[in-house]
Amino acid sequence: ITATPDGRLGYAQPLQRLQIDTRDNALAVESTGNARVYVNEERFWVGSGESPTITAYTESGLPDPDRRILIEGLPQSPFGHVFTGRNQAFLFADRVYQWDPEVMAIRGTQSLESARRENRSPDLGLGVVRGGRVYVVTRYAPFPNIDDNVYVAVLDETTGEVIDVLEDARGQQTGSVELAEDGTIYVASSNGFVLPRFGTDLVQPSVVLRILPGETDFDPNWQFNVREATGGYDATGFRYAGDGIAYGFVFEKDKAPAEAETNPQLFFTSQSSRWWRFDLNAQTAAPVPNMPAVVSGSGISVKLSCAGSVLLATPTEFPAADNQFYEVRGDAVTPLFRFQGRGQVFELQSCP
Repeated sequence: ITATPDGRLGYAQPLQRLQIDTRDNALAVESTGNARVYVNEERFWVGSGESPTITAYTESGLPDPDRRILIEGLPQSPFGHVFTGRNQAFLFADRVYQWDPEVMAIRGTQSLESARRENRSPDLGLGVVRGGRVYVVTRYAPFPNIDDNVYVAVLDETTGEVIDVLEDARGQQTGSVELAEDGTIYVASSNGFVLPRFGTDLVQPSVVLRILPGETDFDPNWQFNVREATGGYDATGFRYAGDGIAYGFVFEKDKAPAEAETNPQLFFTSQSSRWWRFDLNAQTAAPVPNMPAVVSGSGISVKLSCAGSVLLATPTEFPAADNQFYEVRGDAVTPLFRFQGRGQVFELQSCP
């Protein structure tokens, strides 16, 4: 999926193979708005960023005009979502929408009223399913402000009803929720793109917290402190890869121009970020070898669940970035395709 710099046009196309080449949008399908993409079991849907319309796509990458839904009352398609099965997903907006992607219908809704905090409505993002519950990235502060704590909404897997909102003061601004192979849920804070982090006393460090198998709240005795592990840096774009290894898009603040502290444009365009590898068990971190420093405006990562590796992108410009994607498997780093334009990749293949 790629988009124009202003976000007004999006392009979707399937990649049959991960190979060394350059991709453009010549064969892609164009859509309006900054697209939302929903992926589940080799199927994908694209939601418009300018209307509340979601369209199903065929395996060949073409939209299916007979499988489209308009969600009445919303200005655009929701970004936040979680699939709980082949014929059910939750879409998050002003409420929880129970969506049947098979027949393209809304089956019902659930209120988010119980998730409000100090008269602020929750903004639910992506999440994971475990033990009959759905754990979802949750934020309250409107952009560009950040939350003082990490929040995770917990929903019933069947109904989408809010069961609880977990809160932890050891980090700020929930960035991602990832499910490990042993059932551990890792929750990463994401203050890596907040300019005040130049003054490390002004914000909490980036951290990774966990919810152990069989537990329903954060483990109070464990955390991975990104700032300590990296020698003073913060991160965003956390991606769990397996076997206790994760990756993060780390802002190396000493590589950025001094003026970037007060000039967001300089911050986003400076080549002062790099992908790092985190060993959550050993509590260590190191830059991914043989990958260049890149602009701080965006970091893209994709876990390849079948291949046992990750794709990491190195954008060279912001916002109209060409993204060189690398496959990282252990210590091996292999350059693959380059996207011409601001691109994102979603895995469609199913595991054998």
